Amino acid sequence: MSRSVYDQMLNDVQIRKTPRLSNPALQVDPNDPPSQAVEYERDNYTRSDVIKVGVGGRFQIPAGATAQIPAPTLQNPFQPIKATNSSAVAEFLLISRMNIAAVDLLDGDPICADVFSEVSLQSEISWPTVQTGQAIRVAYDNTDVNPHEPRLTLTGWRLRA
Repeated sequence: MSRSVYDQMLNDVQIRKTPRLSNPALQVDPNDPPSQAVEYERDNYTRSDVIKVGVGGRFQIPAGATAQIPAPTLQNPFQPIKATNSSAVAEFLLISRMNIAAVDLLDGDPICADVFSEVSLQSEISWPTVQTGQAIRVAYDNTDVNPHEPRLTLTGWRLRA
């Protein structure tokens, strides 16, 4: 069986003992029927990898418009630790909505996308763990007279069995 460098470095440490994990985006009441929620069980995952998740691909936001970019489909729980927009377009974009499932990640008015550019000192994030089947939803306002691709990338820990 092939093992990643991260698995070798972590010596197959149990994920539940890893401080990098945050709370799930969806808490499950143990008394609820299992069909009502996506349940996150840390004991099922014994390995983790640092990966990149593209959000929105080559989706273009029309000039002067607000648009939600396509959400990625994740196959394993994912703990985002950094968000990055291309600085080539970040100055023209405002982030008006960010959600993981029902968890709002923004309060107040839209924020400048350049907060999350690759040259920003503020691109580290502390968000809930995205469960399998949950969506990461991001909406941008384009303030320019030209269409732009946000090209959002999330860096984080992917958990796997």
